[in-house]
Amino acid sequence: MKRILTFLVSLAMVLNIFSAFELNIAYGEEAELLCTGYDSIYYFQDGRARVSKGDKYGFI
Repeated sequence: MKRILTFLVSLAMVLNIFSAFELNIAYGEEAELLCTGYDSIYYFQDGRARVSKGDKYGFI
């Protein structure tokens, strides 16, 4: 019985980690836009980012 309970707890922890990872991928951009106040953020491969708010934009 203890082994089954341990297995179920371990399974719940693994599933929780995967759901949090999936949530981060799905809602990461929206959460970042909400926190920064920008309308859009576009990341370049060299590490720069282009941000826009309204009709203005800049690079960070």
